[in-house]
Amino acid sequence: MTSFPPPRRLTVVTDEQCELCRRCRGWLADQPLLVEVQFLPVGSDEAVRRYGSIGIRRDVLIVADEHGRIWAGPDAFVMCLWATAAHRNWAHLAARPGWRTLARLVFSTVSSNRHRIAELMSGRCEDESCDIHGNAQMVSPRGQQR
Repeated sequence: MTSFPPPRRLTVVTDEQCELCRRCRGWLADQPLLVEVQFLPVGSDEAVRRYGSIGIRRDVLIVADEHGRIWAGPDAFVMCLWATAAHRNWAHLAARPGWRTLARLVFSTVSSNRHRIAELMSGRCEDESCDIHGNAQMVSPRGQQR
């Protein structure tokens, strides 16, 4: 069995057509990170070149490191947490046997309902005066507009 050093760089393959995915990407990008994180749109030429057929999958979160290891679904979510300074402890906890089942259940529930959740996040307003949905600009915690 080959032993790899811990990742120094992660690549997250994201679905840019999904509102929930875009917001999760923004959240991760705004976090203080302990490793470099790069984002690739699912289905992009680069994602397909690097990861083949999994680079086109919109149904699962994919994370890879510079050593060629690939995580999918709940394990990919745990790696995203592991990359952050504030949530690495949660990643270690979620990787433990009893907690791993709970992490998989939570991630699977959110993932299988992501389109419904995205609809709620990008709800439509009845008129142009609504600032809650659609018309409001997203601002990061650091106050930068996106």
